Amino acid sequence: GEYEGKYANYTVREDEVFLEQPWQFKYNFDLKIPLKDYERCFIKIYIKFLEECSDTPLVSCRLDLDFNVYCRLSKKSNFICKDTHILRFHDNLFELEGYRYKKMNEYESLVRNTIEEEEPFDYDGLLKLRRIYSILYYLKQKFYKKPIYLFMDRTNKADDNAEYLFRYAVKQKDGIRKFFVVEDNSEYDRLKKIGKTLKYNSFKHRLIYLLADKVISSHPDEFVLNPFFGLEEDQRRYMNSLVTSQTYFLQHGVTLGNVSDWLRKFDKNLALIVTLADKEHDSFLEEGYNYDESIIQTLGFPRYDNLSNDPKKQILFIPTWRNNLEFSEEIFRNSSYFKNINSILNDRELLDYLKSKGYKFVFKPHPRLENNIPESDKRFIDLFDINEDVVLSHDLSYQELFRDSNLLITDYSSVAFDFAYLKKPLIYFQPDDDYHHGKGYFDFKEMGFGDVIDEKGNMFDKIKYYLENDCIMEDKFIERVEN
Repeated sequence: GEYEGKYANYTVREDEVFLEQPWQFKYNFDLKIPLKDYERCFIKIYIKFLEECSDTPLVSCRLDLDFNVYCRLSKKSNFICKDTHILRFHDNLFELEGYRYKKMNEYESLVRNTIEEEEPFDYDGLLKLRRIYSILYYLKQKFYKKPIYLFMDRTNKADDNAEYLFRYAVKQKDGIRKFFVVEDNSEYDRLKKIGKTLKYNSFKHRLIYLLADKVISSHPDEFVLNPFFGLEEDQRRYMNSLVTSQTYFLQHGVTLGNVSDWLRKFDKNLALIVTLADKEHDSFLEEGYNYDESIIQTLGFPRYDNLSNDPKKQILFIPTWRNNLEFSEEIFRNSSYFKNINSILNDRELLDYLKSKGYKFVFKPHPRLENNIPESDKRFIDLFDINEDVVLSHDLSYQELFRDSNLLITDYSSVAFDFAYLKKPLIYFQPDDDYHHGKGYFDFKEMGFGDVIDEKGNMFDKIKYYLENDCIMEDKFIERVEN
């Protein structure tokens, strides 16, 4: 049979231009081929160049195929076992046949030979994993058919949508094996009291990641989810064909702008994107993403089920991050982002006023501020001069901070949705139009849950207004929350 690909426009993939003339064209397409159980066939991919304004092909040629590192196939690990099929890439074509353990072992031995010859990083460990995987995959298909779900937030921290969905999921008697994945720290000790927990990048985690049916996470990036990812020693080309799980993206915040330069289908290929509201849902159907509408579902965030309200005279300050500042200390120090935050953290008039009213000022830094500066032993957070009257919060969860705070100050962060859900007042302090994501459907002035303020003096006046009125959210913002 012959199947035609569907054109897909990825706005992030622009044609190459030289001397104002395009010389390399980026053409993207999706191709879906229906299969029958145990079907055997060969798949070749051709491209047809059509005459302008016509369906008449001028020339048809077979594509010379290769694979990006995030693909679930490579020329080194060149076969996939999935359900009743084996798909193998060789001689610039795909060969599809019914799954048989003997045939899988035949192809597996060829891949192991490649690994032994090339000796990539920790190749003994990779060979051991592949041997065990081959046996367990057969047993899982033949006898032990319980699905395996992995849950993750950040590698070193939970307290997000995946944790709260995991808490619910482990109570369900549905025959699914569920594991939470986090680094070996205090979070691991806490989470293993809730359910089965794997230490991130441990041998057991790597093995179960290969066998998993679903990876359910608040972060969709390979550097979070895939234990074979590495900036220096990337092992994915030797292992990715064993990864057949689907990725379910719970999000870690409401998407307000256009993030198609990051969340596009061609390298994420998500099975589900959870949204909070209909307008957010519709924004993912804009040009540049290329997901089917069935992938985008408005289901709400699991962590909202755990939100509570018990304010303790506390102002919470949570600015979000700027992607363009992570390259050096000089760039970061000279940014208006750094200067504005540092100014607020040392505003003597503001801090004295809060103290006179019996309020604490709590600064919760974005997790990226905890990262090391490139070519430095310092972290970004270390560059701030944090006044002794400011509480720097590292250990308290977002849920605890939202519960205990009377008022939130943020810039563009979607934590505003969590806080507004509790119908508590907030301020958007946006002195500069410097957020890194593209403009989207969300207009902060028309749709936000608090005033948008661009001068520190006006922000101070608004803080005074709230403290003098018992930190009550205004009716117009309550109406926006409810709608």
